[in-house]
Amino acid sequence: MMARLKNLTSRIIARFPNTLSSEFKLFSRENAKFWKRIGTFRTVGNKVVISEQAVGGSFWSLVVSISASLVAAAYGAKVVYLIKVRGKRRGAFHFQRTFGNCEFVFLEDTFQRKQESIKKESADIYKGLTNTRDILDIVYKGIPIGEQVYDAVIKYKHATLWRVNENVLTEIENSITCIEAILEVFQSYDVVAGMFTHTTCSYHGVAVRAILSQGKPVFQGFGGSNALYRYNYMLNGKGQLDIHIKIPVDFFKQVMATRKDVLLEQATLYYKKRFGGEINDWDAMRAFAPGKKLYNNRVEFFADYPKLNPENKNVFIMLHAMNDDPHVQVQRMFKDYYEWFATTLKIAKNSPATNWIFKQHPMIKFYPDDANLLGLFDQLEDVSNIVYIDENAPFNQASVPNVADAIITCAGTAGLEFSALGIPAIIAARNSYSGYGICHEPETLADYHKMLNNVNRLEPVEPLKREEAKVLFYLIYNRLIPSFQTGFFPYMNNDQMKALTEPEARDLYLKALKNNANSDFRDLFSFVMSDGTKSETDLYLNISN
Repeated sequence: MMARLKNLTSRIIARFPNTLSSEFKLFSRENAKFWKRIGTFRTVGNKVVISEQAVGGSFWSLVVSISASLVAAAYGAKVVYLIKVRGKRRGAFHFQRTFGNCEFVFLEDTFQRKQESIKKESADIYKGLTNTRDILDIVYKGIPIGEQVYDAVIKYKHATLWRVNENVLTEIENSITCIEAILEVFQSYDVVAGMFTHTTCSYHGVAVRAILSQGKPVFQGFGGSNALYRYNYMLNGKGQLDIHIKIPVDFFKQVMATRKDVLLEQATLYYKKRFGGEINDWDAMRAFAPGKKLYNNRVEFFADYPKLNPENKNVFIMLHAMNDDPHVQVQRMFKDYYEWFATTLKIAKNSPATNWIFKQHPMIKFYPDDANLLGLFDQLEDVSNIVYIDENAPFNQASVPNVADAIITCAGTAGLEFSALGIPAIIAARNSYSGYGICHEPETLADYHKMLNNVNRLEPVEPLKREEAKVLFYLIYNRLIPSFQTGFFPYMNNDQMKALTEPEARDLYLKALKNNANSDFRDLFSFVMSDGTKSETDLYLNISN
């Protein structure tokens, strides 16, 4: 056994230049030993799992390689990495080869081979667009790509797509290139599944839908072994999908029937820590920072916001980072988050009997856009029932239960978070906590207008639904999300992940391999291979972990 393992690692190392460091040789030896036991070097026939790109030994590349290799091992398949970074060739993928049998497909090669047809098809689609809403309906070879093109254009730049411009044409070309590359893989291999960490924009989002359109499942993982999400097919002809941080309703009902008391106790403790700013969560650490001002009652709040009428009810509109993939949620009636905001503001202007507090997202600085909300609200200084709390205001979000009468959002955590404390919420998108009967969910624009015009009549959330909301919130944000990452790496928030250097990431990973030396992935593999024809999505969650 040891002799065969030495021969394997020797062959792997021999495939790389002699100039590779001793650090890499150590990584190669230990990593190959681990994945040899899992079975990723024993592939069956021509089976492959298509994965998003992984390049080198960075934290995120290791995360992708782990998830792709786990899914591939279950199928007895090798991994085909879909590489979008220009100029990367075999020399950049030494680390990936130590995870098991794999190959690499380069989008730029597909584009070069089919450049003329790709440009013509893209130009024809682009010429047919008369307004920005038309973009959402773009389909290529039966594969819906419109929402992914839209989100790719506005990402990190725009609050909304103000007009059809050449950036749209570029993202159409990128999307078609991605589809053509994936269809070529289907022609050359026996594709059994896909594995991607995200499901939006003209790379991840288009790839996921291209694979699903061929009748194959797509898994979503983040390098952990305690949770894995599976998309079996799209929700509709627009290519919409549920977000991965959603616990299936039936799963939740079963958990509540068998473990409600224990989970409610755990959830209550979690809420206490969260509202105290003690939870290692990217958003919560800023929203509930102890240094921010906590309003214990409405009197204190109105003293700092004197133009509001103390006799009115307070409705908090929890804003989104406008360009943070609005179509990762299913937008029921709005083009994007900005259109939702603009519609809500218009309703607020015409509803003087209600105090409307627009609360900026705590992470907005990471999503720069061109909305200029501060300037917009400055123009409303004389409107007595509307205030804007920007991201720099010393407002502790733990104040909300003490001062709010209702919450409005598309898909923000606050809709579920404060339902657990009795505050009713109206949510405008199908999201991670819709469909449980906890929040008010308008289906049409007319429904939305009606609900907001009657927001003062909303009753507090009933006690049983409060308990459900608290447990559901706890399961999503303290069990499910960390489980997607844990098993190989410890849970880290976004700040911690970004700060991790490549050597630090590899060191953490190698330590994890020692701890996982005897790990049993049979339950995870059984999930991967289970029947996925009964529902749009399925979830594997090791809730006992």
